[in-house]
Amino acid sequence: MTHERSLRWPLLWFGGGALLCTYIIYAALTPITLFVPTTLWDKASHAVAFFVLTVWFSALVARRHMGRLVIGMIVLGIAIEVAQSFIPSRHPDVLDIVADVIGITAGYAGAMLGLSYWVSWAEAALAWFVNR
Repeated sequence: MTHERSLRWPLLWFGGGALLCTYIIYAALTPITLFVPTTLWDKASHAVAFFVLTVWFSALVARRHMGRLVIGMIVLGIAIEVAQSFIPSRHPDVLDIVADVIGITAGYAGAMLGLSYWVSWAEAALAWFVNR
């Protein structure tokens, strides 16, 4: 299985990934006005967000660069927690990083099992729609 693919709409896919990252960073760093208790849902949302990011970008990088992608995702999760320490209504939490890593690990596993081909499926569907 190789990820050396030529994308028909690379700006769409990289732009979509940039929007996903922007939204996740915005959601994580926006000051909150209400006390939000740490819940299982909070940790699950971290895991889901990083699962989606990892699967998304796994389709856009060569397989030989997956290790770099995983490290980049972990660095992003840590950077978000560090940045939260500078926002008065936010509190960094090591368990958020653990949840991020769980999501990244699941995303990596999913990518290795074939989810990284989502972009090929999406391009085929988009090409069909555009060419009908």
